[in-house]
Amino acid sequence: MILDDPRFEPARQALGPLATQLADVTGRAFISGMDRAFIISAGFIMGCAVLSFLLINDRVASTVPADADEANLAPAPAD
Repeated sequence: MILDDPRFEPARQALGPLATQLADVTGRAFISGMDRAFIISAGFIMGCAVLSFLLINDRVASTVPADADEANLAPAPAD
């Protein structure tokens, strides 16, 4: 916690019990924000997965082009 840093001791002394309350409130706000960010990012990832599922046609992805033959599919010799 930043308030435990000795450089901030004068400020912590001046704030008194408010410093402890401030540290508690900011910690809770950080956790709450991270929870919200996790939920939003999980929803976005699931939405992208559904969109990809709907937009990518399986027939197109699994079809080999008509002009492909064994010569074109073989790796090129090393120089």
